[in-house]
Amino acid sequence: MKVSGDTDKTLEEAVRNAGQSLEEAAGGSGDAAAPGRRPPPVGTMLRTVRKARGLSMKELSALAGVSGGMISQIERGTANPSIKILDRLRTALHIPLSALIETPGPTRAVALQETGSAEFVRRAADRPRFNVGSAPLLKELLSPSGMEGMQFMIIHFPPYAPPEDVVVGPGQKAGLVLEGQVQLVVDARDVTLYPGDSFQFDSTRPHSIRNDTDRGASVLWIMGSFRQTHF
Repeated sequence: MKVSGDTDKTLEEAVRNAGQSLEEAAGGSGDAAAPGRRPPPVGTMLRTVRKARGLSMKELSALAGVSGGMISQIERGTANPSIKILDRLRTALHIPLSALIETPGPTRAVALQETGSAEFVRRAADRPRFNVGSAPLLKELLSPSGMEGMQFMIIHFPPYAPPEDVVVGPGQKAGLVLEGQVQLVVDARDVTLYPGDSFQFDSTRPHSIRNDTDRGASVLWIMGSFRQTHF
């Protein structure tokens, strides 16, 4: 799908308006740059972007390889999609994943100015937090907005969290266990990791991570890509 400059302008305006509407509905002041505010729900932003692109659910389903039923559930807020599904959707829509989970660009610029920050810094209060998968896993994005090549986040695993779909492709993945115990599987080799343990592997290799214990776990997750990660 070819995306024109006019379409991108329409998309940016639609995303910005959706974010403001959600804040007002939540009882906020309408100040999109307020520190620590929650990002717009993924489903609402997905619907906004899809409509701004002029796509039906059926058309997006065909482009992304994601079922129409799943797209409908995401937009209605009744499903927490895996990162693999979100990656397929954002690729089909020609947008970075950040367009679905964090502040639209213009309001982020205001936030940087008001907090005395910089584009290469992600303040703790400005971390997008979002749920993915069936567990669900809670992910906190640490990379500054718009960064490419390497991205990192904190993933919080609830007790007995099963493995979720992961994006497999050229690049490297690495991490550090911050809390709890997790099982990392790479090429069918299952390894138990404890707090302080670290890892790194080629992300083209089959891999998964899960929590088999009755306690939560947290992992610093790093992704270095040889293509644009758009995360």
